[in-house]
Amino acid sequence: MRRRVSVLGSVALYALSLPTGRSYGFSSDTREVVRLDLTECRARALANAPEIVSARADVDAARLGVNIADRALLPTLTGEGGYLRSSVNRRGVPDFAANNGENEYVARGVVSAPLFMGGSLVAGQRKARAERAAAEHGGEMARATVILDTDSAYFGLLAAEEQQSIAAAAKAIAGELLRRVRVRHDNGEVPAFDVGKFELEVAQAKAAADTAAGNVVITKTELGTLVSLSADALEVIPVTVSDEGPALEPLETVVASGLEARPDLRRLENEAQALEDDVSIARAARLPQVRAGAAAGYDSLTLPDVRNDGWQAGVNLTVPIWNWGTLAAREQIARLAVEKAQQRIVGARRAVTSEITRRYLEVKLARQQLDTAEAAGQLARRNTEIARRGYELGLVSTLDLITSEHQATQLASQRAAAAADYHLARSRLDFAAGRLP
Repeated sequence: MRRRVSVLGSVALYALSLPTGRSYGFSSDTREVVRLDLTECRARALANAPEIVSARADVDAARLGVNIADRALLPTLTGEGGYLRSSVNRRGVPDFAANNGENEYVARGVVSAPLFMGGSLVAGQRKARAERAAAEHGGEMARATVILDTDSAYFGLLAAEEQQSIAAAAKAIAGELLRRVRVRHDNGEVPAFDVGKFELEVAQAKAAADTAAGNVVITKTELGTLVSLSADALEVIPVTVSDEGPALEPLETVVASGLEARPDLRRLENEAQALEDDVSIARAARLPQVRAGAAAGYDSLTLPDVRNDGWQAGVNLTVPIWNWGTLAAREQIARLAVEKAQQRIVGARRAVTSEITRRYLEVKLARQQLDTAEAAGQLARRNTEIARRGYELGLVSTLDLITSEHQATQLASQRAAAAADYHLARSRLDFAAGRLP
Protein backbone atom coordinates (compact mmCIF):
# COMPACT_ATOMS: atom_id res chain seq x y z
CA MET A 1 0.00 0.00 0.00
CA ARG A 2 1.49 3.38 -0.97
CA ARG A 3 1.82 6.01 1.74
CA ARG A 4 0.54 9.51 1.07
CA VAL A 5 2.87 12.36 2.08
CA SER A 6 0.63 15.11 0.79
CA VAL A 7 -3.11 14.99 1.22
CA LEU A 8 -4.53 18.36 0.51
CA GLY A 9 -1.86 20.51 -1.08
CA SER A 10 0.50 22.90 0.61
CA VAL A 11 -1.57 23.15 3.78
CA ALA A 12 -1.50 19.37 4.05
CA LEU A 13 2.29 19.46 3.89
CA TYR A 14 2.24 21.75 6.85
CA ALA A 15 -0.24 19.48 8.63
CA LEU A 16 1.72 16.31 8.07
CA SER A 17 4.78 17.96 9.57
CA LEU A 18 2.96 17.99 12.89
CA PRO A 19 3.11 15.03 15.33
CA THR A 20 0.50 12.37 14.58
CA GLY A 21 0.91 10.19 17.62
CA ARG A 22 2.94 7.51 15.83
CA SER A 23 6.21 6.47 17.47
CA TYR A 24 9.38 5.23 15.86
CA GLY A 25 12.23 3.44 17.56
CA PHE A 26 11.13 3.55 21.20
CA SER A 27 7.83 4.19 22.91
CA SER A 28 7.35 6.53 25.82
CA ASP A 29 8.19 3.76 28.27
CA THR A 30 11.50 3.13 26.43
CA ARG A 31 10.25 -0.24 25.20
CA GLU A 32 11.89 -1.21 21.94
CA VAL A 33 9.51 -1.25 19.00
CA VAL A 34 9.59 -4.28 16.72
CA ARG A 35 9.04 -3.40 13.05
CA LEU A 36 7.57 -6.27 11.03
CA ASP A 37 6.60 -6.66 7.40
CA LEU A 38 3.94 -9.04 6.13
CA THR A 39 6.31 -12.00 5.79
CA GLU A 40 7.64 -11.55 9.33
CA CYS A 41 4.13 -11.20 10.74
CA ARG A 42 3.15 -14.47 9.09
CA ALA A 43 6.22 -16.25 10.42
CA ARG A 44 5.67 -15.07 13.99
CA ALA A 45 1.97 -15.93 13.88
CA LEU A 46 2.74 -19.44 12.63
CA ALA A 47 5.35 -19.91 15.34
CA ASN A 48 2.93 -18.90 18.11
CA ALA A 49 -0.39 -20.32 16.88
CA PRO A 50 -1.74 -23.09 19.17
CA GLU A 51 -3.65 -24.66 16.29
CA ILE A 52 -0.35 -25.23 14.46
CA VAL A 53 1.08 -27.03 17.49
CA SER A 54 -2.07 -29.15 17.72
CA ALA A 55 -1.88 -29.99 14.01
CA ARG A 56 1.74 -31.08 14.40
CA ALA A 57 0.74 -33.35 17.26
CA ASP A 58 -1.95 -34.91 15.04
CA VAL A 59 0.64 -35.56 12.32
CA ASP A 60 3.07 -37.12 14.79
CA ALA A 61 0.32 -39.36 16.16
CA ALA A 62 -0.69 -40.41 12.63
CA ARG A 63 2.92 -41.29 11.79
CA LEU A 64 3.11 -43.47 14.87
CA GLY A 65 -0.11 -45.12 13.71
CA VAL A 66 1.62 -46.01 10.42
CA ASN A 67 4.48 -47.60 12.37
CA ILE A 68 2.01 -49.64 14.42
CA ALA A 69 0.17 -50.82 11.30
CA ASP A 70 3.43 -51.84 9.59
CA ARG A 71 4.63 -53.79 12.62
CA ALA A 72 1.37 -55.71 12.85
CA LEU A 73 2.72 -57.91 10.01
CA LEU A 74 5.80 -58.90 12.02
CA PRO A 75 6.09 -61.77 14.54
CA THR A 76 5.65 -60.93 18.20
CA LEU A 77 7.46 -62.37 21.21
CA THR A 78 5.66 -62.55 24.56
CA GLY A 79 7.05 -63.66 27.90
CA GLU A 80 4.71 -65.32 30.40
CA GLY A 81 5.31 -66.28 34.02
CA GLY A 82 3.38 -67.26 37.10
CA TYR A 83 3.72 -68.20 40.73
CA LEU A 84 1.34 -70.31 42.84
CA ARG A 85 1.44 -71.10 46.56
CA SER A 86 -0.81 -74.03 47.56
CA SER A 87 -1.35 -76.27 50.58
CA VAL A 88 -0.97 -80.05 50.55
CA ASN A 89 -3.92 -82.36 51.11
CA ARG A 90 -3.82 -84.35 54.32
CA ARG A 91 -5.89 -87.54 54.13
CA GLY A 92 -7.96 -86.09 51.37
CA VAL A 93 -8.84 -82.92 53.25
CA PRO A 94 -7.09 -79.65 52.39
CA ASP A 95 -5.24 -78.26 55.34
CA PHE A 96 -5.35 -74.53 54.63
CA ALA A 97 -3.90 -73.66 58.01
CA ALA A 98 -0.86 -75.90 57.63
CA ASN A 99 2.35 -74.24 56.55
CA ASN A 100 3.42 -77.16 54.42
CA GLY A 101 2.44 -75.94 51.00
CA GLU A 102 4.32 -76.12 47.74
CA ASN A 103 5.68 -73.38 45.52
CA GLU A 104 4.83 -73.75 41.84
CA TYR A 105 6.40 -71.75 39.00
CA VAL A 106 5.56 -71.36 35.34
CA ALA A 107 7.70 -69.47 32.78
CA ARG A 108 7.63 -69.55 29.00
CA GLY A 109 8.14 -67.48 25.88
CA VAL A 110 5.59 -67.39 23.06
CA VAL A 111 6.25 -66.40 19.46
CA SER A 112 3.26 -65.64 17.23
CA ALA A 113 3.10 -64.59 13.59
CA PRO A 114 0.08 -63.85 11.36
CA LEU A 115 -0.18 -66.01 8.23
CA PHE A 116 -3.59 -65.03 6.85
CA MET A 117 -5.87 -62.43 8.44
CA GLY A 118 -8.35 -61.92 5.61
CA GLY A 119 -6.54 -58.83 4.36
CA SER A 120 -7.19 -56.84 7.54
CA LEU A 121 -3.53 -56.09 8.19
CA VAL A 122 -2.90 -54.71 4.70
CA ALA A 123 -6.11 -52.69 4.94
CA GLY A 124 -4.92 -51.41 8.30
CA GLN A 125 -1.71 -50.21 6.65
CA ARG A 126 -3.64 -48.36 3.97
CA LYS A 127 -5.92 -46.82 6.58
CA ALA A 128 -2.99 -45.63 8.69
CA ARG A 129 -1.35 -43.99 5.68
CA ALA A 130 -4.60 -42.32 4.67
CA GLU A 131 -5.02 -40.99 8.21
CA ARG A 132 -1.46 -39.67 8.15
CA ALA A 133 -2.12 -37.87 4.86
CA ALA A 134 -5.37 -36.47 6.28
CA ALA A 135 -3.51 -35.15 9.32
CA GLU A 136 -0.86 -33.55 7.11
CA HIS A 137 -3.49 -31.83 4.99
CA GLY A 138 -5.22 -30.72 8.16
CA GLY A 139 -1.97 -29.09 9.23
CA GLU A 140 -1.71 -27.32 5.87
CA MET A 141 -5.26 -26.00 6.29
CA ALA A 142 -4.51 -24.78 9.81
CA ARG A 143 -1.40 -23.03 8.49
CA ALA A 144 -3.35 -21.33 5.69
CA THR A 145 -6.02 -20.19 8.16
CA VAL A 146 -3.44 -18.61 10.45
CA ILE A 147 -1.85 -16.82 7.49
CA LEU A 148 -5.23 -15.48 6.35
CA ASP A 149 -6.02 -14.22 9.86
CA THR A 150 -2.63 -12.52 9.97
CA ASP A 151 -3.16 -10.92 6.56
CA SER A 152 -6.55 -9.60 7.67
CA ALA A 153 -5.08 -8.02 10.80
CA TYR A 154 -2.03 -6.70 8.93
CA PHE A 155 -3.92 -4.97 6.12
CA GLY A 156 -6.52 -3.78 8.61
CA LEU A 157 -3.77 -2.10 10.61
CA LEU A 158 -2.25 -0.53 7.51
CA ALA A 159 -5.64 0.91 6.54
CA ALA A 160 -6.23 2.16 10.10
CA GLU A 161 -2.84 3.86 10.21
CA GLU A 162 -3.44 5.43 6.82
CA GLN A 163 -6.79 6.77 7.97
CA GLN A 164 -5.18 8.01 11.18
CA SER A 165 -2.62 9.99 9.16
CA ILE A 166 -5.37 11.40 6.95
CA ALA A 167 -7.51 12.30 9.96
CA ALA A 168 -4.55 14.00 11.66
CA ALA A 169 -3.84 15.95 8.47
CA ALA A 170 -7.49 16.96 8.18
CA LYS A 171 -7.47 18.10 11.80
CA ALA A 172 -4.38 20.21 11.19
CA ILE A 173 -5.88 21.62 8.00
CA ALA A 174 -9.08 22.56 9.82
CA GLY A 175 -7.06 24.27 12.52
CA GLU A 176 -5.03 26.21 9.98
CA LEU A 177 -8.16 27.28 8.10
CA LEU A 178 -9.75 28.38 11.38
CA ARG A 179 -6.70 30.46 12.15
CA ARG A 180 -6.87 32.13 8.73
CA VAL A 181 -10.61 32.81 8.89
CA ARG A 182 -10.18 34.37 12.31
CA VAL A 183 -7.58 36.70 10.84
CA ARG A 184 -9.98 37.62 8.06
CA HIS A 185 -12.75 38.13 10.61
CA ASP A 186 -10.55 40.43 12.61
CA ASN A 187 -9.93 42.35 9.37
CA GLY A 188 -13.68 42.57 8.78
CA GLU A 189 -13.57 40.44 5.63
CA VAL A 190 -15.87 37.61 6.81
CA PRO A 191 -18.77 37.48 9.31
CA ALA A 192 -18.62 35.73 12.69
CA PHE A 193 -20.91 33.05 11.30
CA ASP A 194 -18.07 31.78 9.09
CA VAL A 195 -15.82 31.55 12.13
CA GLY A 196 -18.42 29.37 13.83
CA LYS A 197 -18.56 27.05 10.86
CA PHE A 198 -14.82 26.51 10.97
CA GLU A 199 -14.88 25.98 14.73
CA LEU A 200 -17.44 23.23 14.16
CA GLU A 201 -15.23 21.83 11.43
CA VAL A 202 -12.28 21.70 13.85
CA ALA A 203 -14.39 19.89 16.46
CA GLN A 204 -15.52 17.29 13.92
CA ALA A 205 -11.97 16.82 12.65
CA LYS A 206 -10.76 16.26 16.20
CA ALA A 207 -13.46 13.64 16.79
CA ALA A 208 -12.53 11.87 13.55
CA ALA A 209 -8.85 11.90 14.52
CA ASP A 210 -9.65 10.41 17.94
CA THR A 211 -11.75 7.69 16.31
CA ALA A 212 -8.98 6.87 13.85
CA ALA A 213 -6.44 6.66 16.68
CA GLY A 214 -8.72 4.27 18.56
CA ASN A 215 -9.07 2.07 15.49
CA VAL A 216 -5.29 1.88 15.22
CA VAL A 217 -5.05 0.66 18.81
CA ILE A 218 -7.74 -1.96 18.22
CA THR A 219 -6.25 -3.33 15.00
CA LYS A 220 -2.71 -3.21 16.38
CA THR A 221 -3.82 -5.16 19.45
CA GLU A 222 -5.44 -7.76 17.20
CA LEU A 223 -2.27 -8.19 15.15
CA GLY A 224 -0.10 -8.08 18.26
CA THR A 225 -2.08 -10.97 19.73
CA LEU A 226 -1.35 -13.06 16.65
CA VAL A 227 2.37 -12.27 16.62
CA SER A 228 2.76 -12.32 20.43
CA LEU A 229 3.69 -8.65 20.83
CA SER A 230 2.06 -5.88 22.81
CA ALA A 231 0.39 -3.12 20.85
CA ASP A 232 2.86 -0.45 21.95
CA ALA A 233 5.81 -2.64 20.92
CA LEU A 234 4.58 -3.35 17.39
CA GLU A 235 4.96 -1.40 14.18
CA VAL A 236 4.23 -2.72 10.70
CA ILE A 237 6.14 -2.01 7.52
CA PRO A 238 3.84 -1.28 4.56
CA VAL A 239 3.53 -4.07 2.05
CA THR A 240 5.98 -3.75 -0.83
CA VAL A 241 3.97 -5.49 -3.52
CA SER A 242 2.56 -3.32 -6.26
CA ASP A 243 -1.05 -2.21 -6.28
CA GLU A 244 -1.69 -4.29 -9.38
CA GLY A 245 -0.36 -7.57 -8.03
CA PRO A 246 -0.07 -10.66 -10.22
CA ALA A 247 -2.49 -10.85 -13.11
CA LEU A 248 -5.63 -12.85 -12.47
CA GLU A 249 -5.98 -16.12 -14.31
CA PRO A 250 -9.31 -17.06 -15.88
CA LEU A 251 -11.92 -18.06 -13.31
CA GLU A 252 -12.16 -21.61 -14.67
CA THR A 253 -8.42 -22.10 -14.19
CA VAL A 254 -8.51 -20.79 -10.62
CA VAL A 255 -11.45 -23.03 -9.73
CA ALA A 256 -9.82 -26.12 -11.25
CA SER A 257 -6.51 -25.53 -9.47
CA GLY A 258 -8.32 -24.76 -6.22
CA LEU A 259 -10.25 -28.04 -6.31
CA GLU A 260 -6.93 -29.84 -6.67
CA ALA A 261 -4.94 -27.83 -4.13
CA ARG A 262 -7.33 -27.14 -1.25
CA PRO A 263 -5.95 -28.98 1.82
CA ASP A 264 -9.39 -29.46 3.37
CA LEU A 265 -10.62 -31.28 0.25
CA ARG A 266 -7.53 -33.49 0.27
CA ARG A 267 -8.17 -34.23 3.93
CA LEU A 268 -11.77 -35.26 3.27
CA GLU A 269 -10.63 -37.55 0.47
CA ASN A 270 -8.04 -39.20 2.73
CA GLU A 271 -10.60 -39.63 5.48
CA ALA A 272 -12.95 -41.28 2.97
CA GLN A 273 -10.13 -43.63 1.96
CA ALA A 274 -9.56 -44.54 5.60
CA LEU A 275 -13.27 -45.35 5.95
CA GLU A 276 -13.11 -47.56 2.85
CA ASP A 277 -10.28 -49.45 4.51
CA ASP A 278 -12.55 -49.88 7.55
CA VAL A 279 -14.92 -51.73 5.22
CA SER A 280 -12.07 -54.07 4.22
CA ILE A 281 -11.16 -54.63 7.86
CA ALA A 282 -14.79 -55.40 8.76
CA ARG A 283 -15.05 -57.81 5.83
CA ALA A 284 -11.81 -59.53 6.84
CA ALA A 285 -13.25 -60.25 10.28
CA ARG A 286 -15.78 -62.57 8.58
CA LEU A 287 -13.04 -64.66 6.92
CA PRO A 288 -10.89 -67.47 8.36
CA GLN A 289 -7.72 -66.35 10.10
CA VAL A 290 -4.51 -68.31 10.46
CA ARG A 291 -1.67 -67.66 12.88
CA ALA A 292 1.54 -69.60 13.50
CA GLY A 293 2.84 -69.89 17.02
CA ALA A 294 5.62 -71.47 19.06
CA ALA A 295 6.30 -71.60 22.78
CA ALA A 296 9.10 -72.86 25.03
CA GLY A 297 9.34 -72.77 28.80
CA TYR A 298 9.59 -74.45 32.21
CA ASP A 299 7.16 -75.30 34.97
CA SER A 300 7.43 -76.89 38.43
CA LEU A 301 4.19 -78.86 38.26
CA THR A 302 4.51 -82.51 39.27
CA LEU A 303 1.26 -83.85 37.87
CA PRO A 304 1.49 -87.06 35.88
CA ASP A 305 2.43 -86.83 32.21
CA VAL A 306 3.46 -83.17 32.50
CA ARG A 307 6.95 -82.20 31.51
CA ASN A 308 8.78 -79.62 33.51
CA ASP A 309 10.36 -78.06 30.41
CA GLY A 310 9.96 -78.24 26.65
CA TRP A 311 8.62 -76.48 23.58
CA GLN A 312 5.70 -76.57 21.20
CA ALA A 313 4.85 -75.13 17.77
CA GLY A 314 1.84 -75.15 15.53
CA VAL A 315 -0.71 -73.32 13.45
CA ASN A 316 -4.01 -71.93 14.73
CA LEU A 317 -7.06 -71.57 12.48
CA THR A 318 -10.01 -69.40 13.52
CA VAL A 319 -13.25 -69.52 11.52
CA PRO A 320 -16.29 -67.39 12.46
CA ILE A 321 -19.36 -69.61 12.21
CA TRP A 322 -22.24 -67.83 13.91
CA ASN A 323 -22.13 -64.39 15.52
CA TRP A 324 -25.77 -63.29 15.32
CA GLY A 325 -25.05 -61.05 12.35
CA THR A 326 -22.73 -58.78 14.34
CA LEU A 327 -19.85 -58.88 11.84
CA ALA A 328 -22.18 -58.26 8.88
CA ALA A 329 -23.74 -55.30 10.69
CA ARG A 330 -20.33 -53.82 11.37
CA GLU A 331 -19.42 -54.07 7.70
CA GLN A 332 -22.68 -52.38 6.73
CA ILE A 333 -22.04 -49.56 9.21
CA ALA A 334 -18.61 -49.06 7.67
CA ARG A 335 -20.15 -48.88 4.18
CA LEU A 336 -22.67 -46.26 5.32
CA ALA A 337 -19.82 -44.19 6.77
CA VAL A 338 -18.09 -44.30 3.37
CA GLU A 339 -21.24 -43.08 1.62
CA LYS A 340 -21.57 -40.19 4.07
CA ALA A 341 -17.92 -39.25 3.55
CA GLN A 342 -18.35 -39.24 -0.22
CA GLN A 343 -21.36 -36.95 0.06
CA ARG A 344 -19.34 -34.62 2.31
CA ILE A 345 -16.71 -34.44 -0.42
CA VAL A 346 -19.35 -33.55 -3.02
CA GLY A 347 -20.74 -30.83 -0.78
CA ALA A 348 -17.28 -29.50 0.05
CA ARG A 349 -16.30 -29.29 -3.62
CA ARG A 350 -19.44 -27.30 -4.34
CA ALA A 351 -18.70 -24.98 -1.42
CA VAL A 352 -15.10 -24.48 -2.55
CA THR A 353 -16.22 -23.73 -6.11
CA SER A 354 -18.67 -21.14 -4.79
CA GLU A 355 -16.07 -19.65 -2.44
CA ILE A 356 -13.42 -19.32 -5.17
CA THR A 357 -15.94 -17.72 -7.53
CA ARG A 358 -17.03 -15.24 -4.88
CA ARG A 359 -13.45 -14.37 -3.90
CA TYR A 360 -12.46 -14.01 -7.55
CA LEU A 361 -15.26 -11.53 -8.18
CA GLU A 362 -14.40 -9.70 -4.96
CA VAL A 363 -10.84 -9.19 -6.20
CA LYS A 364 -12.07 -7.74 -9.49
CA LEU A 365 -14.53 -5.49 -7.67
CA ALA A 366 -11.87 -4.38 -5.18
CA ARG A 367 -9.54 -3.51 -8.05
CA GLN A 368 -12.26 -1.42 -9.69
CA GLN A 369 -13.06 0.31 -6.41
CA LEU A 370 -9.39 1.08 -5.86
CA ASP A 371 -9.07 2.60 -9.34
CA THR A 372 -12.25 4.60 -8.80
CA ALA A 373 -11.10 5.80 -5.38
CA GLU A 374 -7.72 6.82 -6.83
CA ALA A 375 -9.31 8.81 -9.65
CA ALA A 376 -11.87 10.41 -7.33
CA GLY A 377 -9.17 11.32 -4.84
CA GLN A 378 -7.09 13.04 -7.49
CA LEU A 379 -10.13 14.98 -8.69
CA ALA A 380 -11.08 15.96 -5.14
CA ARG A 381 -7.58 17.20 -4.37
CA ARG A 382 -7.60 19.32 -7.51
CA ASN A 383 -11.03 20.76 -6.69
CA THR A 384 -9.89 21.55 -3.16
CA GLU A 385 -6.89 23.49 -4.43
CA ILE A 386 -9.17 25.47 -6.74
CA ALA A 387 -11.66 26.09 -3.94
CA ARG A 388 -8.88 27.20 -1.63
CA ARG A 389 -7.55 29.74 -4.12
CA GLY A 390 -11.11 30.93 -4.83
CA TYR A 391 -11.76 31.35 -1.12
CA GLU A 392 -8.63 33.47 -0.75
CA LEU A 393 -9.94 35.69 -3.54
CA GLY A 394 -13.43 35.79 -2.05
CA LEU A 395 -14.98 33.88 -4.95
CA VAL A 396 -15.85 30.71 -2.99
CA SER A 397 -18.05 30.60 0.07
CA THR A 398 -17.05 29.10 3.39
CA LEU A 399 -19.56 26.26 2.99
CA ASP A 400 -18.18 25.32 -0.43
CA LEU A 401 -14.63 25.27 0.90
CA ILE A 402 -15.61 23.10 3.87
CA THR A 403 -17.50 20.76 1.55
CA SER A 404 -14.49 20.37 -0.75
CA GLU A 405 -12.21 19.74 2.23
CA HIS A 406 -14.62 17.08 3.51
CA GLN A 407 -14.78 15.39 0.13
CA ALA A 408 -11.01 15.33 -0.25
CA THR A 409 -10.52 13.86 3.22
CA GLN A 410 -13.24 11.26 2.79
CA LEU A 411 -11.97 10.18 -0.62
CA ALA A 412 -8.41 9.91 0.64
CA SER A 413 -9.67 7.70 3.45
CA GLN A 414 -11.69 5.64 0.99
CA ARG A 415 -8.60 5.17 -1.18
CA ALA A 416 -6.64 3.84 1.83
CA ALA A 417 -9.45 1.47 2.72
CA ALA A 418 -9.83 0.36 -0.91
CA ALA A 419 -6.12 -0.46 -1.16
CA ALA A 420 -6.26 -2.55 2.02
CA ASP A 421 -9.45 -4.26 0.82
CA TYR A 422 -7.81 -5.11 -2.48
CA HIS A 423 -4.76 -6.74 -0.91
CA LEU A 424 -6.94 -8.60 1.58
CA ALA A 425 -9.19 -9.78 -1.25
CA ARG A 426 -6.13 -11.20 -2.99
CA SER A 427 -5.16 -13.07 0.19
CA ARG A 428 -8.67 -14.46 0.54
CA LEU A 429 -8.63 -15.62 -3.06
CA ASP A 430 -5.26 -17.31 -2.52
CA PHE A 431 -6.70 -19.01 0.56
CA ALA A 432 -9.80 -20.17 -1.30
CA ALA A 433 -7.65 -21.51 -4.15
CA GLY A 434 -5.20 -23.24 -1.78
CA ARG A 435 -2.31 -20.96 -2.80
CA LEU A 436 -1.26 -19.47 0.51
CA PRO A 437 2.27 -20.60 1.45
